[in-house]
Amino acid sequence: MNISEIKTKKASVYAKNNVVYFKGDFDLLDNQNFLDPFFKEIIKQMTDKITFDLSETTFMNSRVINSFVSFFLNRKSGSKVILKVNKLTPWQKTSVKILAKLDPNKIIIEEEVK
Repeated sequence: MNISEIKTKKASVYAKNNVVYFKGDFDLLDNQNFLDPFFKEIIKQMTDKITFDLSETTFMNSRVINSFVSFFLNRKSGSKVILKVNKLTPWQKTSVKILAKLDPNKIIIEEEVK
């Protein structure tokens, strides 16, 4: 899977192979034109496993979290999702832990230090 990078002034997201990289401050007001089309393309291209690297994400508002929820509910049945978080960024583990409850057997959290 390869999806070109999309950017705002404070954030960027792109996919390479089976990893989606989120970097920066995601305080988006308009996910319909930013993340939602990106997630739809991921669903089209994804295989049985995908990793979201959130370790360089400094903030995500509730609209971004809702885009993740929509992705998890619409992804290919049975696909495994790994969420990489930065162990030193407390909000990530808390927010991502809630997302993982949507499918605890298939959504896995990995912690790293960046």
